[in-house]
Amino acid sequence: MRWPDTNFLRASVNNFGYGGTNSHVIIDDVDYHYRAYNNTSRVNGVYHGDDGGDYTRKLFVLSARDEAATLRMAANLSEYLRQQSIDIIKWNDLAFTLGQRRSNWSIAIPAQSPQELQNALSEKALKPVRILGRGPRLGFIFNG
Repeated sequence: MRWPDTNFLRASVNNFGYGGTNSHVIIDDVDYHYRAYNNTSRVNGVYHGDDGGDYTRKLFVLSARDEAATLRMAANLSEYLRQQSIDIIKWNDLAFTLGQRRSNWSIAIPAQSPQELQNALSEKALKPVRILGRGPRLGFIFNG
């Protein structure tokens, strides 16, 4: 079912399990508070900001084997963004491709437009973090 084009999204999920195991979860739209703070709006899942761009917010993860290589990757991506015009399709593909592999050092940058991403990549305070070991393994159990 398609979400309505309202400013605030909320989902309510009920589970009345066999044997009296009941649960109820209410999930609020975290983007609502973000949009209110950053003066943006959303229509059909697309953000419309003050800059006129119609890009959805994405998380861009740059990852390499060492800290210096991660910083070089950030500089290369910043230069690429400066030279290329990035349309919506390239924007989505870039976020997807960067998110496919992980290595020892990573930088994660949320951005809503190519200009915002380029500005974040150009910051002097950009610092990769080292990922130690494996993350936790998740298991999902669905009753009923």
